[in-house]
Amino acid sequence: MALGAQLERVEGFVERARADGIDVALGGRRAGESRGFFYQPTLLLNASQDAEIVQREVFGPVLVALPFDDEDQAKQHLSAAQIKVHVPLAAKDPFTERVQKGDKALYRARFAGFDKSTAEAACRALKRSDFECMTLKN
Repeated sequence: MALGAQLERVEGFVERARADGIDVALGGRRAGESRGFFYQPTLLLNASQDAEIVQREVFGPVLVALPFDDEDQAKQHLSAAQIKVHVPLAAKDPFTERVQKGDKALYRARFAGFDKSTAEAACRALKRSDFECMTLKN
């Protein structure tokens, strides 16, 4: 980041998210002891749609992976993504994944069948169409 104030802003968002019970799955702190204003790429899980970190723009290396409350909602999201970003997603396999969080079942919406470069290109296209996206190697 260009300014110390921006680094502190990002730290504040992540710390408030952590205090609100949102899981920090990756990163979540300053990067090393080097000079400069570096923050680790951060992945947050199990946030609600109304959480501050979801509703406000962080302007830092922070991604919030949002689950869906039911499988139909996850499938609708996958279908909307395939319609908006047809070319890289048309022949890929959409699927939902059930995740148990305490006594609540949540669903993830995912696509499979990509090589690394195609997955990264599809993710960029999804982001340009206002979909959150991250690539994972299984």
